[in-house]
Amino acid sequence: MENNDFVFRKSSAMEETLVLNHLKEMFGSKTIQSLSNGNLWIKEGKIKEVFLIPEEQEKIILKLSGEIYYAGTPIGSIVENEFQLEIEGSSLILPFTNNKIKIKTSQFLYGKHIFVENLESYSYNFDKGDYLIILGKNNLHYGIGKAEIGAKDIDKAKQNTILVKGLKDKPLDRGWYLRRGN
Repeated sequence: MENNDFVFRKSSAMEETLVLNHLKEMFGSKTIQSLSNGNLWIKEGKIKEVFLIPEEQEKIILKLSGEIYYAGTPIGSIVENEFQLEIEGSSLILPFTNNKIKIKTSQFLYGKHIFVENLESYSYNFDKGDYLIILGKNNLHYGIGKAEIGAKDIDKAKQNTILVKGLKDKPLDRGWYLRRGN
């Protein structure tokens, strides 16, 4: 496959299992309900981007004869046989999981870290390494991140301790659309 080539196709059973297992394992079994209205498709190029396409739209796509570049909602990527949930995917599962934190600042939207002093509240006792959906002012969905410390360590943490690392070059926060999104 050349660098500019890509294929937009239905996901394989193995890819679908990979995505579903990740969601169940990291965010709870209820999260797979968020995918119940559609099917997973893959845009395979340099990386494998995963899209959720509603069944009605899928019927139309299957009738098209030309190349399809993009359809549905991008929910994440498969890199080295691991699924990485991204901005829109985390938005879809938001009503189906407790893995949420609310923060007092918008710095995460700039790809910056979230420090413990910026934490307003959290909805479950997460552990280091757990994935968290980040909410901001007025419960706006900011994105997704990985906990650098567990909830039990927050009260003991020193100021400027990183709770969630911001990543400027990965589509994990809504500000990414302005920084990098095409």
